[in-house]
Amino acid sequence: MSYPRVYLEGWAVFEAFRRLGFKNEEIGAIVGRSPEHGPDTFHLVLASQGKKFTYTVLPIDRPFDEAVAFWNSMFEDISSGSVKDDALLEMWRASRMGSDEVHFATLVMLLQEKGFRIPALEN
Repeated sequence: MSYPRVYLEGWAVFEAFRRLGFKNEEIGAIVGRSPEHGPDTFHLVLASQGKKFTYTVLPIDRPFDEAVAFWNSMFEDISSGSVKDDALLEMWRASRMGSDEVHFATLVMLLQEKGFRIPALEN
């Protein structure tokens, strides 16, 4: 299954947070302004341990309501198991977060600099 880059990258950031041990309910998606990308930019927000961390993904590729509906539909497909594990692994590897170890490590470092404990590193 193929998804537009903005949603693939957004899912990969969500998955990175999960792999680091954060819970689904601690991770949210928003569309807002970005100094780099302008208005209508997709962000993932981690709200945990009394702190917030915002990861800017990319500009959305369609009108706001359609983008939200697409993201929700994609997430439902993934959550329901409609997207198989091998496809999820392929998506992970196709994303910047899943294909660039330095990028993933930088996310961990930035979270730690903001004072987050990384649950997966504590076990």
